[in-house]
Amino acid sequence: MKKKMVFQACTLLFAITLLTGALYAQESDNEPPYWVLFEKGKYEFERGELGQALMLFQQAREKAGGNYPKAEAAIGDIFFDGQEYSLAEEFYMKAYEHRKAFLTQQEKYGVLLKLALLYENMSAYKQMEDQLLEIIRDDPYFSDKAYSRYRRSLSDLFKKDGLDQMLLFYRIDILFPQEAHSRLSYFYYRTGNNSKSILHGLYAINAVLSRAIEEIRKIDPEYQFTTIESLLQLAADRDNILKLFYGTDIFRTMYYLAGASFDAGFKTRARQVWLLLADTPLALDYAVLSAKQRSSPWVEPYIDVETARKIER
Repeated sequence: MKKKMVFQACTLLFAITLLTGALYAQESDNEPPYWVLFEKGKYEFERGELGQALMLFQQAREKAGGNYPKAEAAIGDIFFDGQEYSLAEEFYMKAYEHRKAFLTQQEKYGVLLKLALLYENMSAYKQMEDQLLEIIRDDPYFSDKAYSRYRRSLSDLFKKDGLDQMLLFYRIDILFPQEAHSRLSYFYYRTGNNSKSILHGLYAINAVLSRAIEEIRKIDPEYQFTTIESLLQLAADRDNILKLFYGTDIFRTMYYLAGASFDAGFKTRARQVWLLLADTPLALDYAVLSAKQRSSPWVEPYIDVETARKIER
């Protein structure tokens, strides 16, 4: 109840700042530049001062001339946290409409990920899927016709020979679509579309491990990949690669890749992935779960996307 009251106050404050925004823009010549206001807003948001953060983000937006997608996305974050989903959606949409003003791909695709997470929380799974697919449309390895054979070979090689062989022969050198692939892999697994789940999972895993190999070669140019097991052993002593692994949630993706593989009838491949995770302390909870799967495998229950039941991640 208290949180709801806070966000009702934020909504009222937002309406006030909208009404006074033009006046603020005219009278704020002595105020900090828009990017300073934005950084102050981020600081207040992290402190939990949501009303102050909202005011600063709106001021930054007005100071930038009303075309500042980073501020619009940040305002969406505030309303998302308060479960004001319609307002959050409105501002995420505005941020994406102004995406040409983003300085990096990460910011642009980050808005689509925010929308996907918003729709997932609303159990609007078709809209969630659409946002994730919008991201991977810009993934040449997945979407370009020139790579159609690549896509088939990636999946076929895994099914025939396993993850090690897949990574020996194929490398994906872009990381921006990774989270979209990972989320789609899980979604398709929970809805019984295992062929799609496996393919998206392989793309997500390959991209992360390929980046890890690149990072190792920056220090050791002569490094040659042999097995994922040995790669994980090297990663245990490298903070930058551990940050990459945990930031991309790769062990979770591998765990559910095994689940989709088992459900699709590729039980040997599933057990190989679970064994790899079970023997890797880096996998934390997924090492424990994988050990249980090896002794008594199970498949997560399917979700009916037409119902309002939320998919637990």
